[in-house]
Amino acid sequence: MRRIKPRRGFALLAQAAFAIALSSCAGVEPNEATSPPISYSPGVDCDRKWSRAATWVAQNAFYKIETRSDWLIQTFGPEGKSPGTAMKVEKLAAPDGSMELVLQIRCANFLGCVPDLDWLTGSFLAYVGGTSRLIVAIPPPPKHTPTLPLLGNPLAIFQ
Repeated sequence: MRRIKPRRGFALLAQAAFAIALSSCAGVEPNEATSPPISYSPGVDCDRKWSRAATWVAQNAFYKIETRSDWLIQTFGPEGKSPGTAMKVEKLAAPDGSMELVLQIRCANFLGCVPDLDWLTGSFLAYVGGTSRLIVAIPPPPKHTPTLPLLGNPLAIFQ
């Protein structure tokens, strides 16, 4: 039986752990959720729900609104590995002739989004559907890089 030298065994173990770590991050899909559709009839009801959807997205999305038209509200993002939420609301025609609003939420962090996708979906349905008057301003997730405290004059040690 052949015996592996301790150094060589550690190197092989380190290489295997590194390969597993790289492969686990390679295929990660961003977190996303889609709301159940909110049905409405054309006219005043449509205008009211579309306006409430735009207001809700502006207050609750981490990213700013990129596109706002008669059929689409879409924010920038998601970028990097941010837990901040990007959103898209679409007006779609339903098979029965009515119209529907559908919200799609995404973030780029595989550990989860801030705030929680289920909470956001429920809040959207309640606010746009008219059962809630509450628009909750949500604190943004932490920035990608922490800011460093001021270090003063770095050349002071040479004086």
